Parts: sequence; structure tokens; C-alpha cells
Amino acid sequence: MEHKDYRLAAIMFTDIVGFSRMMGSDEAGTLQLLRYHNEVITEAAARRNGTVIKTIGDAFLVDFRSTVDALRCAMEIQDTFYVHNKEAGAKTLLLRIGIHLGDIYFFENDALGEGINIASRLQGMARPGCICLSQDVYNQVLNKIEFRAEKLGKVSLKNITKEVHA
Repeated sequence: MEHKDYRLAAIMFTDIVGFSRMMGSDEAGTLQLLRYHNEVITEAAARRNGTVIKTIGDAFLVDFRSTVDALRCAMEIQDTFYVHNKEAGAKTLLLRIGIHLGDIYFFENDALGEGINIASRLQGMARPGCICLSQDVYNQVLNKIEFRAEKLGKVSLKNITKEVHA
């Protein structure tokens, strides 16, 4: 990443629910699940024109040029893990996913910015196996793809000073 500029993007942030606990109880099995998880997300992002910016342990930061692609990718990922979990018994994988439309600032070999922070915080608000969208994303995808959403209203996000509706 040699860019040193801002770019508007649909930002998807994912995280495995209870990953630390899983590692503590079965490290080898959890690492095997993590490989599967990484493959599912990487392939889904590629199919939807997403770019994996970075992984942080069990978390993925992915950007898209389109909010529709971002939401379709997130829905595909959650659907894949839903099917996996029905067949997996004790080896289940639950993800939380947050999606926001905002600026990313590329600096040296990293990506930063309030847009990323908001996507990350929205991910933390999602119920296990669900996706939490900002109102900005919702406004862009409404009537373009079929999905069901619950309005959370104005949410308070750690270290985010502006008002965010989810």
C-alpha cells in the first residue's frame, strides 16, 4: 500500500466471537477453523470486488468501492458460516460484522481513519452471526438488494465523537 491519501470506501470489519476463549480451550482445532474462516472471507471479498487491507488475528478489514458489494459480501460470509455451523457440532464459528461508508487514509503500510474506527465499533455492536450497518450504508443499499434490518437509532461508539445511526 503505497497510497498516502484519503479514499471513500465501504468498509467491512469482521471478528470471530469468543476467539480467545476458543484458542484457550483447543488451540489446534481453533487454528484449523481460523484457516477455514480466512479462506471464506478472502474468497467472498474477491468475488465482490473487495480488497483485504489487513488481518488482525481473527479480524479482517476489507474495503469495497460499493456499499452493495460490501453488504452482499457480508451476507454471503454469514450465510456460509450459518451452513457450516449447522453441520459442525461443537466446531462453530460465529462472526460479528460491521459496515460503514467513510474515508480511509492510507499512511505508509497501513490504513487509518474514522471510517475504519466506526466500522470496527459497529462490528462490536452486532449480535453474534449478524451484521451492523451505519445509516450511511443503509441509505445506499436500500431498494437495491433484499435484506432485513432493525433500526438501532443513534448509537454511542467508543472514542467516536460524531453521531452515528445504526
